[in-house]
Amino acid sequence: AFDGRPVIGICNTFSEFTPCHVHFRGLVEHIKAGVLEAGGLPLEFPVFSCGESNLRPTAMLFRNLASMDVEEAIRGNPMDGVVLMAGCDKTTPSLVMGAASCDLPS
Repeated sequence: AFDGRPVIGICNTFSEFTPCHVHFRGLVEHIKAGVLEAGGLPLEFPVFSCGESNLRPTAMLFRNLASMDVEEAIRGNPMDGVVLMAGCDKTTPSLVMGAASCDLPS
């Protein structure tokens, strides 16, 4: 499938432990279809999901860990751009911070 098309990573924070990310499992299929339709090759990869309702003592402690996970996953895989799937006030800045450090279209 690597025939010269741009590889678009899909950074997915899906987790059944994170209420605001549970719907991502279904949403990612629509994103993949859109990337294919636009001529890219979508490849999904998981990253750390920090949901406030379950992590103790607080999810904020894990925001930088999540950002580092995103940055290293983007740097470590051959992709031309990335779609960031975030759903709350902890994962959104984490994914944006990690992606911004990589200077890749996001």
